[in-house]
Amino acid sequence: MLIQGCTILDVGGMGVLFTAATVPGDRLVVSGCTIRGCGQAGVSAYKTRAASGWGGYGLVENCLISECNRLAGTPGALGNAACGLHLNDGRRTETDPAHPFILWTFKGNRITGCAAALSPKNEDSGGIAVDFNAHGASIIENVIVGNWGKGGYALNANSTQWIRNVFVGNDSGLVVSSEGGAESCLNTVIRENIFLYNWNGADRGPGYDAEIAHMNVEGLTIARNRYLAARTWIRQIGDGSRAVVEKDNADLSEAPVADPISVDGVVMRGNAVIGRLAMVSPEVGGQMAPS
Repeated sequence: MLIQGCTILDVGGMGVLFTAATVPGDRLVVSGCTIRGCGQAGVSAYKTRAASGWGGYGLVENCLISECNRLAGTPGALGNAACGLHLNDGRRTETDPAHPFILWTFKGNRITGCAAALSPKNEDSGGIAVDFNAHGASIIENVIVGNWGKGGYALNANSTQWIRNVFVGNDSGLVVSSEGGAESCLNTVIRENIFLYNWNGADRGPGYDAEIAHMNVEGLTIARNRYLAARTWIRQIGDGSRAVVEKDNADLSEAPVADPISVDGVVMRGNAVIGRLAMVSPEVGGQMAPS
């Protein structure tokens, strides 16, 4: 299935929802679309599993996703909330190893201004969610900017890769965690990303106040990232995380870089930040620290 070059505006639920069982060779693709103002997720994949053995694969690429999750906290959402891009295979007890969740890639998308005004501290609000047992997802070269809640998160999901993304002005950058028990968050890789001032106030997210936060994870690698922290670079919540490796990360406030970086109106040269975040919607955008 290919959804390409579409404009999807102001729907009450998901902009695009996949629930299909797939076989090898099947492709679920959303490419080059503009999706704005959805009541829930811009694109959601829920229990997209293999019909048997290995299934197909999913891809969301080169899309603009903005101002989604607007109905969270209202009767129309039926108690649900969702990020701009959202994967979920259900709790471990609901999964079947004979029908695994298919592999998904999110690449080259821009996710901005996703917020729930009536549920501002919702844990499911933000840019990109790799939720319950959506194992093996690859999140590559996305720009995730000015969302309430988390720029991205992996909850109870294994083997997620976050590579060369840009997180700017979200309430927190990236949160990886598990509930423990039957659930796990194993072997997450966070590599070569840029994190800039991910905090947009006490009333626009659940309050992790960090560029990266982790809880109850095992086998987490945080390497070769660059950051300017609004509050905290890495925050460990509790003492349940194991085998966390941090290496070759660069604090841009202390280690000037030779080449300037320009991301959505934030221009960095050396260790100086010039300019502010360009908001798609001032009502729901994040807030940058002063230049």
